[in-house]
Amino acid sequence: MKKILFIMLSFMLISCTQVNEVVESNSIETEVNSQEVVEEVIEEKYEYVVDINRAIDTIDWLTLPEYEGRQAGSNGNLLAENRLVEAFKEAGLQPIESIGYKQTYEQIVLLPEIPTVMKLEGEEPYEYQVQFSERFVKGRTDFEEKIEAGMFFVKNINDLKEDTEMLHDKVILLSRELYYNDLVWNEIQRLDRNDIDIKAVVVNGGDDIRVTRAIRGNQLVEFDPEDPLLIFCRTDVFTQLMTSDKKLIIEMDFEEKLATPSNVVGMIEGQDMDGEGEVVIVGAHFDHVGDNLNGTYNPGALDNASGISIMLELAIAFKDAKPDNTIYFVAFNGEEDGLLGFEYFVDQSKGLF
Repeated sequence: MKKILFIMLSFMLISCTQVNEVVESNSIETEVNSQEVVEEVIEEKYEYVVDINRAIDTIDWLTLPEYEGRQAGSNGNLLAENRLVEAFKEAGLQPIESIGYKQTYEQIVLLPEIPTVMKLEGEEPYEYQVQFSERFVKGRTDFEEKIEAGMFFVKNINDLKEDTEMLHDKVILLSRELYYNDLVWNEIQRLDRNDIDIKAVVVNGGDDIRVTRAIRGNQLVEFDPEDPLLIFCRTDVFTQLMTSDKKLIIEMDFEEKLATPSNVVGMIEGQDMDGEGEVVIVGAHFDHVGDNLNGTYNPGALDNASGISIMLELAIAFKDAKPDNTIYFVAFNGEEDGLLGFEYFVDQSKGLF
């Protein structure tokens, strides 16, 4: 049985001015018998120096507008896949015999039809993906609706049990603590069964907004149009909503589709001189969270074009080294949606190794 070592890369390039800077991954524990052996391994391990200019160039092209933020299932993500295949070839990586350079799988994605809008009645819209962002949870939320409704701040779970008629056709405002309390969602679903319609749930997301279009929740259930929209907003926006008597307007429209994204894979065949049949897998995800359709997109330089850049540098470093063990390099897709490309790769690994 082959032994497999996974190395996952998610890097931040701190300095762009030191051309000969060496970028290290996390250390790998190795059983050794003496300090001399440790020093020998370290000296050999870091003999190659990363070409920082080429590494930065990789980040530059992977974050170009033509790739539209690389959301899995989007046209931009497909273009990035194809460009990565060329990059793998340029780095000297060979295709996998059974699948070539692409390992295609299926996943459900939500792609925006319009930029999501949130604003107070008569006011300018809040800044999308800066001051607020949407979330998607199967069995709890929906992704396609235009609403205009009054707001109700929920101080504690009892507010969802008492005088429930006043919650009908409202947007409810939740603290982060209440949002993550399953009992609160039980009450929201109970209200729905009693024909109390909650239009949207807006959550205080803190000082920074994490942009994500991942589909959370029970994947065995479907989205229900009767469920509320879900928005996370910054604390300053949340405070403004709490103190306003105006109606809140939210317009959201996403397309749910079955997509067929691909992991991009390549290999350097090892000499297997130790006879143990080990393989090393070096991986980094390349997908990100896509286009905002308002003239902006999410380039994903640190998340995770930088990891892809270092992975390609490692491939170049090893291509002429004739390593003992076969090394597989994998640019994973669907990470932003819950490690879906990684999961598929692992599930199919018996057929690869």
